[in-house]
Amino acid sequence: PPRARARPRRRGPRARLHKLASSQRTQLAPMPSLGTSAGVLAAFAGGCGLATQASMNGALAVPLHSPLAATAVSMAVGVVCLTITSFFSLGLVKHKPSGKPVLWWFWVAPGMIGVFFVSMGTLIGPKLGFSLYFVCIVVGQLITAVGVDHFGVLDIPKSGVTGTKITGVLIVITGAVMAVLERLSLSSSSPGTVTGLVLVSVAAGGSASVQIPITSAFTSRYGTYAHRSTLLSFAVGCVITVAIYGISVGVVDDLPKPEFKTAEWWMYVGGALGAAYVFISVHLGPRIGVALFFVSVVAGQLTMSLLIDSLGLLNSEQVPVTPLRVAGVVVVFLGAVAFRFLPPMECGPCGGLDAATAQGDSAPASGEHGADGLDSPGKGDVERDLG
Repeated sequence: PPRARARPRRRGPRARLHKLASSQRTQLAPMPSLGTSAGVLAAFAGGCGLATQASMNGALAVPLHSPLAATAVSMAVGVVCLTITSFFSLGLVKHKPSGKPVLWWFWVAPGMIGVFFVSMGTLIGPKLGFSLYFVCIVVGQLITAVGVDHFGVLDIPKSGVTGTKITGVLIVITGAVMAVLERLSLSSSSPGTVTGLVLVSVAAGGSASVQIPITSAFTSRYGTYAHRSTLLSFAVGCVITVAIYGISVGVVDDLPKPEFKTAEWWMYVGGALGAAYVFISVHLGPRIGVALFFVSVVAGQLTMSLLIDSLGLLNSEQVPVTPLRVAGVVVVFLGAVAFRFLPPMECGPCGGLDAATAQGDSAPASGEHGADGLDSPGKGDVERDLG
């Protein structure tokens, strides 16, 4: 049969418009399905659980007369819950040993950082207000994540500093400053005390971003499941906390004894909420996407912390929520959205984006983790690796 004549190629402005419209159609994100909506709600609930856990630990510290004792109890409960889940694969693909050496401090560093993070939430959250505390946590996480991605700490793939990341961080810092100014106007503490608590809270958030590449490197190099690496972190942290508290009891003579019987039952649930967050994140991180999961968790943290402060939930001190604080929290959330969702923008002063980064090298490959602890979705054996 005669060969069909090739269709002539379009030329001119109409051809360029047609090509642009075609590319835009291929780049449009699909509408979220019912499963995605349920995943977003579950991630939001996980963020609410993290804020609730910090408030429960703060309430438990009162009858135990020690934030450190409350941290030990919370981590012990988390160890029990994670031990139960460790017998199951949870539908995840087990990492194969990468052949790189497993350094000795990989075994203990995540647990030590976890002790610092949880104990600071127990100690500082009630004093600073949980909404401001989690605002500072988000600030520390994003600032440190930029550095971790830029320098490629351990097995984290390098990702250049972009204008989008800088814009998101600046927006988050602006919202944090608004929340801090509101707290200074209402607090009876000196500005120096409030500033010190804010800086320590930012450091606690940054420590979580430092913990993630260590846990990720251990998971890939040793060859195990992400939730089992998290169990190791919880167990080491629990041992460290109990040891420090035991030493303090032996050294300080007049240290008040913890009153476990006077504590209400719900005060012991904080560790279970932390374990539930591990379960949720391991399943949902790869399924609904890194950015959507991160933003949903941040939204849950900030929303629940505002409710705890405004209503005085879980025996916490009721903190008046002013329009300035609400605006600061909203600005922080918008900064987190910009950090995760906006497309990368070239940034001349900070080194710009090379061709590889512009084509997507900022997203980790299969089995690799970014500084926020999430694998790139849609790449096969992706998992959520937690701090």
